[in-house]
This record gives sequence, structure tokens and C-alpha cells, in this order.
Amino acid sequence: MPTSVRGIVSCANHIDGEYTIFSDKPINVKSNIVLELYDIVSFDGIAAAESGMYTPDIITIEGRSSKQELAGRIAQYVHAATELLGFSENRKNMLARLQAMVKTEAVLKIFDALELCAAEFIQSFFSGSPIIIRFHNDGDGVSGGLAVYSAMMRLQEIFVNKNIFWEMQRTISYDPDSYINDDLVFSNYDSAEKPLLIIIDFGSSDASIPQINDAVKKYKLIWLDHHIYGNIPLFDSLQCYINSWNFGGDSNITAGLIAGVFSSFIADAGIGHLIDASLVSDHSTYAPNSASASEASTVLDFITGTRAYSSMGIGEIYRLVNDSAKMHEMYEHAENTFNEQIEIGLSNLKIHSNGDMRICTLNFDKIKEENRDYILPGRYSSKLQDVISAKYGNAVTIVYYNRFISVRISKGISERIGLISMLNGIKNSFSDVESCGGHAEAASIKMKNPDEGPLMTVVRELIKQIQSKAAQG
Repeated sequence: MPTSVRGIVSCANHIDGEYTIFSDKPINVKSNIVLELYDIVSFDGIAAAESGMYTPDIITIEGRSSKQELAGRIAQYVHAATELLGFSENRKNMLARLQAMVKTEAVLKIFDALELCAAEFIQSFFSGSPIIIRFHNDGDGVSGGLAVYSAMMRLQEIFVNKNIFWEMQRTISYDPDSYINDDLVFSNYDSAEKPLLIIIDFGSSDASIPQINDAVKKYKLIWLDHHIYGNIPLFDSLQCYINSWNFGGDSNITAGLIAGVFSSFIADAGIGHLIDASLVSDHSTYAPNSASASEASTVLDFITGTRAYSSMGIGEIYRLVNDSAKMHEMYEHAENTFNEQIEIGLSNLKIHSNGDMRICTLNFDKIKEENRDYILPGRYSSKLQDVISAKYGNAVTIVYYNRFISVRISKGISERIGLISMLNGIKNSFSDVESCGGHAEAASIKMKNPDEGPLMTVVRELIKQIQSKAAQG
């Protein structure tokens, strides 16, 4: 039986003629006439079961609402929704779990900051505003993306926000192409709340600065990260920049963990195993000694770091992670592939012995020659470093290819090496270096051009500086 609806337009997608209308709750409407933000409209209709979309034959525009009136309605609804979702109880449960596992005062400080971010996110969600979630394409980044996806699934049970977009980020910076794409998507909408961009586990690179500076003038930004970044003026301009280093923590508090906490305010179930996977994937001190967490991190590293699977959408990954039989099957395939390609790398490795550490270099072209479907170089570097460290103890692994140099360092010597400071110094000294970024145990350099000469010059300088640091003891 048709329902009579009267409400205010809170978001307009003019390309598709779809609108979010806020009455006593948010609803979706497909309109055959153009509606504007803050229009007061009424109609009779029946919503489709799955999408909650109304497609009325006749919509009447009764007048215009004030911005303040709509904001009041949304705020009232969001307050009720947070009560329904159990924000307080969810926070209590997750905090108890983490404080037993992560022994640092930074956890409580991060919780307080993330509570505000989660509330901001829910405000955007229920207003129907467009949201783009970008997560880095590694085990830590995708764990964080999946945690947010889990929370989003819970919210979609209450209201189907059709304006959600997921992007797996294949660079360490919020690069111009990503920004242009996001700007084009957001330009299709008028919304009461600013469009929201969520960044997980990347962006802490000077190459991100122009795009971030532009984005924060037009959009809301929630940025969840654990990479060292010293651009204080940029921090000061961001309301929801949550980096473990800024709260007395370090990179051991992974981006996946932070995104898991962010999501836990909304959905208390099904996030713990994703946090565990992120910790294992990024070799955190807090990683659990758990076979299931190790298996999950291996699968997530594999599907985000292998060309045959890296095009999987977030929903497809979510379904895989929640299917134990398929997960185990994928794990066995991943282990076989990793082992085969690591053996090729070990046979082509150049080892620079240096006291209590080994410096190992590999030309990634050797891997590409042997395998049509090779593991992406950044992921490969991490797996190779694991094997080298197990064999030799403290080690540095440098994998170079095309325009990129990927560096991995054993945790026991990372403080002595000071990788981020070293890479920034090299960037300032070599005009052929475009950017660099990462954290104390894993970072990379991007060259301006794929010329072997300048790339090898930088590789040799890296080895020289690491040897110098090692000699200082």
C-alpha cells in the first residue's frame, strides 16, 4: 500500500535524477523532475525492498527549507542512530580488547579522537552525502578498508546510501589522478553535508600536499594512517587526521587497527580478525601469534599484491574473507606462489655483508622474466625481507624496478638506520627523485623517469648510507 511521504532534499544526484529526502528518516527517491537541495517535497509511493528507492509518478514541491532546519533534523536522527548502534557499549568492548593487547597509553587517546570521526562519518552517511573510501593495496590497508566496509554494511541495514565509492590505492601518495577522479565524482552531487573522503594507510608523502590542500577546502576528510610525517602545517589544517605517531604511538599501531577502532563504534562484530590480520601483515610488535591471523594476512597481501587478483572489489574481498573454505583454498595457492617466486629472488640476490646486518639487493626484472603473473614489487619486497631476516637475522632488503626502489628493514635495526630521514635526505640531494614515503621498516622511493642510470645511482647511495649507519653501531 502506498505511503505518503513529506520531507526535505538533503542530497541531489543530478546525473541519475536520484535524491535523498529527509523526513523522520532518510529515504531514496528517483524523480522525473529536477529537485534542488532544501526543497520541501511530498509524494505517495512504495519503496523497493532492496534499495529502499521510491519512484513516485508525481512529486510536489511545496517550498524551501532552511539549512538550519534540515541540519536539526539530521542531527536528531544521528543522535538516535548512535544510540541504536550502541556506540558507548561498542567503544567499551573494543577498548577492553585492545588495552589487553596493545600496551600503550596512545590507545585511549586514539579512541577519543576516533569517536568524533565516527560521529562525523555517520552524519555524512545518513544525510545521503557522497563518500569515497580509499585504502592502500596491501594487507594493512585492505584490512582497514574491510573494517570500514563491515561498519558500512551495518549502516546500510538502516538506510541504503547509494552514494558510496570504494577505491584501492596503488600509490603511497594521494596523487593528482586520484584527486581528479574524486573531484569528478563529487561534482555530480549537491549535498547538505560536504562530500566525505576517507584515506586509509597512505598519503604521508610530500606528493600528497597539493591535492590534500585543495581537497580540505571542498570536502570533509577522515585520514587514518601510521606512517611518519612531519608536515605540521598540514596536520593543523585537518580536523580528522588520525595518525598513531601524533598520539604517542608508532607504526606498530597499524592503519588497519585504527580503521578497526573507527569502525567498531558502529559495528562491534566481525572486526577483531581484521585488526589481527593488519598487525601480522605489517609486522607489528602487537601481532598475535595466531594461525588464522597469519593465514588472513597472507591472503590479503596476496590478492592485493598480485595482478590477477588486485582488481577484486571490496565486496568480493569481504565475501572471500568471510568464507573459511575459500580463504583456506586461497591461502594454499598464495603460499605456493610466494614460495616459488621467493626462491627465484633468493637465487638472484646480491648480498652486501656488513657486520651484524646483511644488505641485500634485487633487480625485480629477474622476477618479471620468470613469471607472467608476478607478485607486485612492494609486496614482494616484504615477503623477501621476511625470508632473508629469518635466514640471516638483521637485514635490509632493497628491491628496485622501473621508477621505484622498495626498502625493507628488520625491526631490530630500524631505529639505528632512521629510514625515513635517510630517504628524505636522498630526495633533497638527487634531482631525479620525485618522492619518497613509508615508515621506519618499510618505505619506497619514486624516480621521475624510468632511466636505469639515475635509479642505480640512488640504490648505490642507499647502500652507502646504510653501511655508514651500520658501522656507527
